[in-house]
Amino acid sequence: MAFLKKKKIHFISLLLSVIGLVLIVGVVNQCKTKESNETQAEKGEPEGITFLSVGENTRLSSEIRDQLRDKLGPDSVENWNTLDLTLNRKGFLETFFPELHELNKKLNFPVGERIEHNTIKLSTTSKTRF
Repeated sequence: MAFLKKKKIHFISLLLSVIGLVLIVGVVNQCKTKESNETQAEKGEPEGITFLSVGENTRLSSEIRDQLRDKLGPDSVENWNTLDLTLNRKGFLETFFPELHELNKKLNFPVGERIEHNTIKLSTTSKTRF
């Protein structure tokens, strides 16, 4: 009887080891597939609405900034700008969009100081040709 009990324990441990190994291989394979899909999306064509070949899935880099500066002119790309979400009139965000109002307060605290954020502001003159 003891012999059969040991064989049963060995069989169960072997079965659990095989199942664990299959699960590990599956998880690793899934992670690699997800990473390759993300890198393909980053390297692929811009998706959605685009502006000068910059779309919603485009990663901003110094290369893209340089391309935009070449297309729009040297004074057209600004970094570190103020970010103020207020619209229409004072109290509009607070009344109709309280979540945006809270975000705007966090972005521009303390009140009265000029807070600059790492954003890109694109501008152009009517003389610029694309």
